[in-house]
Amino acid sequence: MGVLGALIRSRASVPELTLKRSPEMSHTQGLIDISEAIMEKHGVAVEVLRPVDRAIAYGVYPDMTDHGWERDEWPEVLEKVMASDILVLGSPIWLGEKSSVCTKVIERLYSASGELNEEYVIPPQADAGWVGEAGPGPSYLDPGSGGPENDFTNRNTGQAFSCSPAASVSWKTPMSCVRYSKRRLLLP
Repeated sequence: MGVLGALIRSRASVPELTLKRSPEMSHTQGLIDISEAIMEKHGVAVEVLRPVDRAIAYGVYPDMTDHGWERDEWPEVLEKVMASDILVLGSPIWLGEKSSVCTKVIERLYSASGELNEEYVIPPQADAGWVGEAGPGPSYLDPGSGGPENDFTNRNTGQAFSCSPAASVSWKTPMSCVRYSKRRLLLP
């Protein structure tokens, strides 16, 4: 069937791991919009989630209210992720690293790393991103940044959904696409 054929009738969860609360504009969302359009073109139903807008507790268990936290909206997010066939983590780069929200989501995803079913394992894949010049200056969606017109970003954002599932994951890009089966969630 091929990778693209397998995407038809698939669902994708896309945590947008910005530090900005809604409705503030997010440059990471601008890059996610490209990936979302590509996936939807191939029949993938996409749901973008913005964890910074939710009360997600710290920890590595599925529901931290069972471990002393008064409130934890992670179980609702995890349910959507586990119901998906594709997981795309879209993170800005701050001081050369993924956002703190991204780290928190990865820690919480760990709570599902042992869940299995009859499906097979598909390794992570990633190759999408836009990295502007270091230091002060325009961000991805800012006028004159060149981000939306960047050949590398446009070429590789499309390839992230048409390349072999065995490509490697790099946290030095603003987006990582993690394709997994429902047998085992693989974290980078």
